[in-house]
Amino acid sequence: MLHILKVTGMGLGLWFVISLLNACKGDDGRQETSSGEPDTLRIMVSVPPLADLVQKVGGNEVHVDILVDKGQDPHTFSPSPAQMKTLGMANILLTVGMPFEEALVEKITDTNTGITVVDASAGIEKLELEHHHHEEEPQDEGETEDGHDHHDHDSDPHVWLAPYSIQVQLDNIEKALAAAIPAKAGKFAENLKEARSELTRAHEQITAKLKPFAGRKFFVFHPAFGYFANEYDLEQIAIEIGGNSPTPSELIGFLAVAKAAEIQVIFIQPQFDPRSAEVIAKELGAKVAILDPLAPDVIANLHSITDAIVEGFSGL
Repeated sequence: MLHILKVTGMGLGLWFVISLLNACKGDDGRQETSSGEPDTLRIMVSVPPLADLVQKVGGNEVHVDILVDKGQDPHTFSPSPAQMKTLGMANILLTVGMPFEEALVEKITDTNTGITVVDASAGIEKLELEHHHHEEEPQDEGETEDGHDHHDHDSDPHVWLAPYSIQVQLDNIEKALAAAIPAKAGKFAENLKEARSELTRAHEQITAKLKPFAGRKFFVFHPAFGYFANEYDLEQIAIEIGGNSPTPSELIGFLAVAKAAEIQVIFIQPQFDPRSAEVIAKELGAKVAILDPLAPDVIANLHSITDAIVEGFSGL
């Protein structure tokens, strides 16, 4: 069962802690079996794709609440008082590295001492959301000869957008659920096996579709697709980095790279204002298409992203 909790606000950066799950919760609304284990695990996640992964492994044994609603920007978010109350009844908080999660973890571990905080992305080598200057820009102080600025390095949290990192998250989720309800560990393991098989099939299909385009560049407004690009030998070129619009010189550099690549489409995300991308697309004679990194069905979204990129490369 999925529940989306609506909020607005600003956010911070991530760290995670793992505290021992206390199954005996007292009078806080959580139900327990006679063995002291929760009857149904109440799990809070930050974004819809993570909820989908939890549901694949947990099935009917989990109740999932989602913090960031459809269309909201998880980079500018903090939980409401109502959400903190719901989180206070949760058995597990799953994080992935979204900017607001550090502050959330600090708050909830002070008030809900029985919660287990699990980093679902543990074991994944995070990519960097590196603010870089495009090829045609002059080199400034702090840059290397390759034209890259090495001052701004933020970890890319979009780990649900590539099969390898999805597999790691599924494994981490299964371990967390089995630790919380050992009696259901066999069921969780069975669900995990099925989810991994589905993921393998999807990966094989996507690989076959994208293999002819290995090494190609695709252009996006927000750099959410680095893991996808890395897995399928593509290169993501972003208009903005870290929530900042390009400077005039950066924009000139981006346009030069885009023109040289003869791009047909710029991909935008529904969480961001499309106007800047639309202006740039008009300048390039390209169209604008939507890719949603927060679409709730992880596997279906991988296929949608693949098909959109193939269409863009094919000039369709």
